[in-house]
Amino acid sequence: GLLQGEQDAVVKKREENIEKKAFIAILDTLDEKGREELLALSEKSDTAEVHSFIEERIPNVKEIIERTAKEVVEDFKRRIA
Repeated sequence: GLLQGEQDAVVKKREENIEKKAFIAILDTLDEKGREELLALSEKSDTAEVHSFIEERIPNVKEIIERTAKEVVEDFKRRIA
């Protein structure tokens, strides 16, 4: 099996993949103006503002994140099988 440090690295990488793919899925639900606003907020690195913006404009954001997480995990399982 993997050493603890290697396991941590794999988990961290998977979490980063989920975050990136979820952000892309969220961007895809917004119109052009919304995408521009969200990208501008995310460039300022204001996490609280980004979260508020997303929650206000995308009522099903939790579903999007859950679906994305499942897809990433399933992809990971296929790769190691």
